Amino acid sequence: MGSSSKSKSQSNGSATPSQKRSKSDSGGEKAAKKAKKNDSTDAQSAEAKKKLKAAQSAEAKKRAKAAKEAEKSDDSEDSDDDDDADDDNEESDADMDYDPEANDDVAGDVDEEGKTEEEIEAERKKLAKSKAKKRGYRTVAKKAGYSALYDSGYAHLDVAVPVLSESEVIRGCKWAPQMANKAAYDGLTEFEERQRLSLASLPPSAARVIRAHGETYLRRLVNGAFQRASDQQKTGVKIAQVVAETRPLQRVQKYSFVAPKGLIRYSQDAAELERLKRSPEDKTEETLREDKMLIKEQKTLVPKLKKEKEAEKAEKAALRAEKAASAAAAAASATSAA
Repeated sequence: MGSSSKSKSQSNGSATPSQKRSKSDSGGEKAAKKAKKNDSTDAQSAEAKKKLKAAQSAEAKKRAKAAKEAEKSDDSEDSDDDDDADDDNEESDADMDYDPEANDDVAGDVDEEGKTEEEIEAERKKLAKSKAKKRGYRTVAKKAGYSALYDSGYAHLDVAVPVLSESEVIRGCKWAPQMANKAAYDGLTEFEERQRLSLASLPPSAARVIRAHGETYLRRLVNGAFQRASDQQKTGVKIAQVVAETRPLQRVQKYSFVAPKGLIRYSQDAAELERLKRSPEDKTEETLREDKMLIKEQKTLVPKLKKEKEAEKAEKAALRAEKAASAAAAAASATSAA
């Protein structure tokens, strides 16, 4: 009896730790399953985010490609000079394309902590492209005569190589306000002239003439602005330095550039940080009525000018077709006579 009770107690004692281990093992299995489930959920959510980001980037690329193709189709309807200008624009844009081999320069400059591989690669591409662009600008500046080893006192007249490209001159000459429902200038005359210039064709031959005169102006402006910034111990040029250089030229220049009406209205009504206060003259009924009338005229003017441009393009296309038909008929008659 004693031996049987002892063996029974021993069997009970040996069963208790195994039961405890089985319970702890089942609890560990549940925790592992729960952690695995959470990991799979996180992986699924991360995968879904990656797919969503890829779809958004693909959609953005598709829209940009469609816009570029539409712009190309519109430009193809212009004259042959405009085609040459478009080729120049495409070549200048192609020069700034991203080079995958340039990733090595920025390998240690990208913060990789807490980012996915796609985000790290995108940041690398962005930084490499920025560095390549700065290197290109520095090369152009050296060719144009701006060097740390040599400083010309007449850099605005001592032009070795133009800083501006033909495509940049064309884009600058064809610039115009894009929002007709906002105030732009004091009157409608300047707005109309800018819109007409933006719709007019500018061949590279004419752009080179404009560049020859604009190069001196730009160099004088840049030199003066940087000199002011250096005198004030600033590390970069701000709007204040540029305005100080352009203000004395306001009387002799045709278009307003120091403080256009649209810029003033934006600073008074829609600026995100500190806004300017409207003067008592800006609050009068007469001024408000004039602003409304000006905006109304701007809205009606833009489609009118576009229709005129389309009619002019159609007329030129008809003349080209007529000339081609007459030339073909003359060639046919010459062939039959021979």
